[in-house]
Amino acid sequence: MTWNIYFTGTKVPELNLFSHLEINIYHTPTIQINYTEPESFQTVEGFLNKGAPIIFLSRNGVIGFQKWLKRLDKSFEHWSNPLIAVGSETSLEIERVFHRSSHVPENQRAKGIPEILKTYPHKQAILITGDRSRPELPRWMTENGWDFITAVVYQTDWFENLDLKQNFKNGDDEILIFSSPSTVVGFLQTIDQNDLKSIQSKLISIGPTTSWEIEKLSGRVFLEAANPSVNSVISETINLITHVQ
Repeated sequence: MTWNIYFTGTKVPELNLFSHLEINIYHTPTIQINYTEPESFQTVEGFLNKGAPIIFLSRNGVIGFQKWLKRLDKSFEHWSNPLIAVGSETSLEIERVFHRSSHVPENQRAKGIPEILKTYPHKQAILITGDRSRPELPRWMTENGWDFITAVVYQTDWFENLDLKQNFKNGDDEILIFSSPSTVVGFLQTIDQNDLKSIQSKLISIGPTTSWEIEKLSGRVFLEAANPSVNSVISETINLITHVQ
């Protein structure tokens, strides 16, 4: 049996890493990212000038923040604020865009960020996020007396992927990899379904929040990735199905 893997996130996997395998891997995003500009930079700049740590909750947040600075003709080199990345993918994007290192929670999840924040003496921070981010971290920060500002620098829109709609057969030789809760909803919109009850293909989740979304929509998580990065979740998936065979 030849497996067909559909990766539904926006970041393009490094397919050359898996080209030697007799497995078909398709990049079929079910969301699209539209970068937006918050209303005012003045308040954010005030926090920047105070040395507040900047928390990036996604790779797209890094890209959106960089685009915002560029439109305003601002150079990030003026500030040396500590940077916090939710995971390895976000940290790599920070290094690529800003040439800076960042703190990453050991579990590479947003729920690990409070442990990093507890090490800072001043309870001020900048939260760089998208319009569909989870509320748990801001809630924790509010409950623990943090003075923070949230800058929404991108919008996530569901995307009807016509290639996926045409080629997905809901077979037991097919695997769907979801990189966020939004990709799950985008997939359902693509196949014109309200939930995952009828899906026979194996469902892979990049992390616990995505797993929760799958299960909420009556799906069964075949695998939740230990390492929430694009290439890692594909590698973990291939390793698992190889042993299943």
